[in-house]
Amino acid sequence: MSGFLSLLKKYRIIIPALLGSLYSVLLAQPEPESRVLKSETLITVHDEDKVIVSEKQEILVARKADVHLGNNSLRETDFIELMDMDAALYDLNGKELKELENKDIIKSSVSYYSLYDAHNTISYTLTYPVVPYLVKKEMKYKIKSSFFTPDWDPQENVPVDYARLEIILQKPLEYTFTKVGGIGEPVITTDSKGYKHHVWEVKDVPKYEGEYLSAPESRFQLGVKCQAVKFNLDGFEGSVENWQSFGSWYYNLIKDRIVFSPDINTGESFKSIPDVKERVKKIYEKLQQETRYVQVYLGIDGWRPHHVDKVHQVKYGDCKDLSAYMLAMLKQAGITGYLALVKTRDTGLVDKNLPGSKFNHMIAVVPLPDDTVYLECTSNVTSVDDLHEDIEGIDILLIKPHNSVLIRTPLSRAEMNKSVLKATAQVLPDRSLDLKGKITLTGNQAIQARGFFKTLEDKKKREWIINRLAKGSGNVKINAFTIDSLNNPYSPLYINFEAHLQYFAKKAGNRFIFEPGIYHQVYFEGEKPEKRKMPLLNPSAFTDIDSIYYIFPDGFDVKNEVKIEPVVSGFGRCEMAFSRQENGGALYTSTFNLNDRYIELGEYESYYNFMESCKSEIKAKIVISQ
Repeated sequence: MSGFLSLLKKYRIIIPALLGSLYSVLLAQPEPESRVLKSETLITVHDEDKVIVSEKQEILVARKADVHLGNNSLRETDFIELMDMDAALYDLNGKELKELENKDIIKSSVSYYSLYDAHNTISYTLTYPVVPYLVKKEMKYKIKSSFFTPDWDPQENVPVDYARLEIILQKPLEYTFTKVGGIGEPVITTDSKGYKHHVWEVKDVPKYEGEYLSAPESRFQLGVKCQAVKFNLDGFEGSVENWQSFGSWYYNLIKDRIVFSPDINTGESFKSIPDVKERVKKIYEKLQQETRYVQVYLGIDGWRPHHVDKVHQVKYGDCKDLSAYMLAMLKQAGITGYLALVKTRDTGLVDKNLPGSKFNHMIAVVPLPDDTVYLECTSNVTSVDDLHEDIEGIDILLIKPHNSVLIRTPLSRAEMNKSVLKATAQVLPDRSLDLKGKITLTGNQAIQARGFFKTLEDKKKREWIINRLAKGSGNVKINAFTIDSLNNPYSPLYINFEAHLQYFAKKAGNRFIFEPGIYHQVYFEGEKPEKRKMPLLNPSAFTDIDSIYYIFPDGFDVKNEVKIEPVVSGFGRCEMAFSRQENGGALYTSTFNLNDRYIELGEYESYYNFMESCKSEIKAKIVISQ
């Protein structure tokens, strides 16, 4: 069934048996399901400087929700060039419905994130208003360095009946092929020209289904990771035989760009500061105050930074530029530092056994006698003691001339990343609530909020607190709102507010019923354990604390004091209490600690039970009545 589209295209004929089979499949399904009938990828490695990739797919679009399956795109760079792009749509009788035309292809060089982006995205959208129909699409492109040989991931968001990868090595180049999931060994043959062929085939690939907070590295479930052991990138010979050789290649790539010219001495003035860490702090503050982050794709496809003299002149750059600039200032101030290549945690993990190019970020690192400082040079909301959640607890490659090495960044603890609310809440006779509170944020919780607030106008800042409080009320009005220490990452972030919640309590006769936990919630939407297939990754460990003093209307009293036994686990702890006070009010307190960031699949059932218990505890309802 999967091969008939090519026959239709080539010979313009109809094969009734195959079409009848396809109709039978559709009619047998209670809800027709789109699927990839056939997917073929051919990678031809001519030499270190020329790799041709050809991709062909035949797809059944059975639902309107899946019409995007007929689309395609490619991002061109200095090293990736589109050679051909073609597509057509057919009905189930083999009649051509629509063919891709030149006017359908869009070339865009505008990037939201970049001030100057030399890359282009070439794309098209090809759909038809009536389903089902068939798609045949092809794309061919040239890669100008084997360094960028793509991985093969045949899994899609719909089932795949058949997928094939063939890699042809026209020269005896060394590659590593790492199989992921249930991929078997390749069939290896040598043709009459002496070219070596590696072929992988898979059938009945299940569709990819995302899961709640799935660990990014687990999302590549089936395929082959391809890496040229030796490569040439714009004249720079490199190797991934080990981490040392890869780090040496990268050092040679950038070494002439990370030292100031003699006439620039911007770091010299800091030498007089006797304490080394204080010296680092002052230089880092200078970087934060005088430069800004702009993503720039220039120079060897974004792998090589601009010269630090240029960054000093323009005062902006991407992660490589700003980290190199920081390093150059440190050197002038008499401090030894290093650049480090990073794969941020939100994109997965570095495989220690696979030296190579799967990095997407750079930071500066300063080893000290009693400490190591990790400097996120694109951030103006972190201190020298902060480590953003995306670069904590991961392996990074410290770049040195001859002995580059992977090192592990530290993980923050739950008590370092706090959100604490202290508030007074006045329940009014019309069941509304006047709330006056102060939120104190530290660690990653402060970093996230600072980054958010520094980019927003005042109205959007107020909406942030409204959205947090609206879960306990259908209508929230902010009467006062201030933020303290927004520009001081060495201090906690303080948010002071006064709010009115119009529909806070539900009324039943002479009773008011409400959930006292109106700010912090336990968020968890994980699948049931029997359905879970991937590990879970929380953004970071953290602690949320509430302390809210409730005042009630005259004549009202608490009918159900609540003190639930703490839920305690190796994953964390949560507890909640609501108790009458001597002066007639009541005090609500809650604490939720999440200690574990990464949850193995084998631990998930216990984690699920812990989180569900905490959700129930925090949502306990209170009754007051006259």
